[in-house]
Amino acid sequence: MTPGAPAVDVRTVSDSSVLDDLGEVLAHAFAFEAARASAWFDRAGIDQLRVAHDARGEVVGGLVRIPMGQWFGGRPVPLTGLAGVAVRADRRRQGVASGLLRATLHELREQGVALSGLYASNQSLYRAAGWEHAANRFHGRIRPRDLPPGAPASPVELGRPEHQTEVAALYREQAAHQAGFLDRGPYLWGRILRPFDGSTVHRALLRTPEGALEAWLAYRLERLPDATQRLEVIDAVSRSPEGWSRLWSHLADLSTMVAEITLVTAPTDPLHLALSHPMAMSLHQPYLLRIVEPRAALLARGYARGQVERVVMRLVDPVFGDDTLTIDVEAGHAEVRSGGDPTAHVHVRGLAAMFAGHLSPHEAQAAGLVEAGPRSLAALQALFAGPSPWMRDFF
Repeated sequence: MTPGAPAVDVRTVSDSSVLDDLGEVLAHAFAFEAARASAWFDRAGIDQLRVAHDARGEVVGGLVRIPMGQWFGGRPVPLTGLAGVAVRADRRRQGVASGLLRATLHELREQGVALSGLYASNQSLYRAAGWEHAANRFHGRIRPRDLPPGAPASPVELGRPEHQTEVAALYREQAAHQAGFLDRGPYLWGRILRPFDGSTVHRALLRTPEGALEAWLAYRLERLPDATQRLEVIDAVSRSPEGWSRLWSHLADLSTMVAEITLVTAPTDPLHLALSHPMAMSLHQPYLLRIVEPRAALLARGYARGQVERVVMRLVDPVFGDDTLTIDVEAGHAEVRSGGDPTAHVHVRGLAAMFAGHLSPHEAQAAGLVEAGPRSLAALQALFAGPSPWMRDFF
């Protein structure tokens, strides 16, 4: 909280009037009708709402917690996403958001949660509480006429609800190999298949000749003023290079009335790499990560097998206080204990960026988030080496 700011009391939801008040706060902050807040609360679960009250008991802010996981080193690390962080219009710039975030972090740490992630509209607010930019989300655009020549037509199966278990298994199988992909739970799958705006999501499944699911596509269509359409790819997964090419072929088949195809992507997205030339893309939103419980986070993620490394770091944390950790990694797993003679001083924001593979230790040091000599920087590099993270999901 800012110096001299009034304290806030962060609680779970006690009665329906609190829901109404929180709905009004969120509706004003995110520009939607308050009546729609109930659908958001139902999807998240009332138990995952946190509400900030002032000294008089009035609702002055709140947020939504989303328990899930995030893949690092081939293993899912428990993560709680934060969404809908909002403060009542007349109580902004008074430390309410800071108090809400810090109370939530303390609760997550008590529960043993390893990580917290969010998309930030105010990066300075979240950085002050220990979150740091740890992945990128790009928007890509391509015109159907710029797609490569279509592959021979292949059978396409329309996706139905009964296919969801099969689709989710394919996604999870492939997400394990994509640094930063989210380990989706019901909330995220709900956002994909049943958008809050009520738009229709179309689904397509592509199978191998033997009948195994090879690729999956979810998309929606938007009618434009000139009677053409925009096709938005919501989700795409394949277990083979041929599957990615087949997805583009299917998208080309869908494009009779489509003027533009848009999607969330990245330079390393296999769907992008399947094109014969790069599509136009722009950085849309940075994703921020927070190490909540360092021991749990370091123990849960995977590491390169064959490497043996030891790092002793002094971890600087503005919320939980500083700590010294000795980290030993061998055979793809870590052991972590308190104490040791630190050879590296690491801000918790720097640890988040390196943990995700978004910044190298040298880049983190250039940003003022790490202070270490060459040997310690090399050890940190070996520890967290990996592909640059990205994800399609938004929450």
